[in-house]
Amino acid sequence: MSDTNSYVIENVDALYPRINQTYKFDTTAGKSVPCAPETENAAYSMKFRMNKTQATQLYHAMNESWTTCDRRKKDWPEKLTPNCFERDEEDKEVFIGKVSLNGAYNNKLTTPPKQFDSKNNLLPADFLLTTGSTVNINVTFYPYGPNPQKPEGGVALHIRAVQVIKYVPMALRSPFEEVADGYTSNGDSSPTETTAEELFPDKPTEDTLPDNPEPSSLEVNEDVFDEPKVKKSKATTPPPKKDDDLGALLDEFDD
Repeated sequence: MSDTNSYVIENVDALYPRINQTYKFDTTAGKSVPCAPETENAAYSMKFRMNKTQATQLYHAMNESWTTCDRRKKDWPEKLTPNCFERDEEDKEVFIGKVSLNGAYNNKLTTPPKQFDSKNNLLPADFLLTTGSTVNINVTFYPYGPNPQKPEGGVALHIRAVQVIKYVPMALRSPFEEVADGYTSNGDSSPTETTAEELFPDKPTEDTLPDNPEPSSLEVNEDVFDEPKVKKSKATTPPPKKDDDLGALLDEFDD
């Protein structure tokens, strides 16, 4: 098996997709921000949720790429370490994987991941995939040897394309907290109805309007009503705990 072979991860849930363009983590802002592909550490990336069966199949495919890699050296472990995935905090039968692709390698820009709908229609380059959407992910494996950051080495999943099977519309988030007593659109605190005559007592009725009425002199200057600038806070999710017993996890993948 070639170390650049193609593999499709099927029917998984997208998590924090950032594939419409390249992003990098901004330490000052404390979050990932859009950036040019040639920027240092710029990348397309996405995490995904999969069940144990999917994780097992993916692990075996990655391990085969690891053991048959043409660039393999003597200091590489015999088997790919099983901690290449994280476990979900709430459901230990769910595993979290990650795909990514640098914006450039050796100063040469990479091809952005393509996005398709379920009928294989190409989606716009700036299509915003959302967390919770069900997707198929096409990746290529890239094994790499032990290094200071990861002494056991690993296999990177380079994202090439995504097929959106089920799209979850982006949720509209309010920047405000709930108010106990106040107006609700479907509750009992509906505003009192006010007639047009009460709002505009001098407004002529249809019987008194001329045949060719002049435009109303009451105009609203939209520039006065600037959109309020609200600083959004980002909810933080604690990272999933790694399985302490790697041998037990390897046994699971070997089943």
